[in-house]
Amino acid sequence: MDFNKIAQEVVKNIGGKENIAVMEHCATRLRIVAKDNDNVSVEGLKAIQGIGGYFFQSGQHQIIIGTGKVNKVFAIINSQGDIKTEGAKQEAYANLNPFQKGLRALADVFIPLIPVLVATGLCMGLRGFVLQLGVTLSPEVLTLTQVVTDTVFIFLPALVV
Repeated sequence: MDFNKIAQEVVKNIGGKENIAVMEHCATRLRIVAKDNDNVSVEGLKAIQGIGGYFFQSGQHQIIIGTGKVNKVFAIINSQGDIKTEGAKQEAYANLNPFQKGLRALADVFIPLIPVLVATGLCMGLRGFVLQLGVTLSPEVLTLTQVVTDTVFIFLPALVV
């Protein structure tokens, strides 16, 4: 895999280094916030040989390169240290329109609640399944399971706020 060629293609298709507002990476993806998204060649990014894929989400161009490989491409692109490498989320948020910002605010409220709601639903389903099998639960166990599951839904308005 030619990391220099991948880095050159990414920079070319993102609109040049001067079009990169912020660049970060995680374990597998290169995340770039462009100054002007009109200068980005989406088809060019998708066509780069050696990448696993491309998508645009939450104001960030995300290029899937792979574990360990993304570090090398990132280092090549920012070899001179002239690209901002922190604050991609804040920079991307600033580029969203008011409708997108509103949806983002709602998502930021509800996304952390998803695991709690899933766990509660599983507990309620398990309790219902056991009861449908004809198993008689002691009043203490029944009360305990109801407290665990019902508490989430009782306090859901407080959790959302």
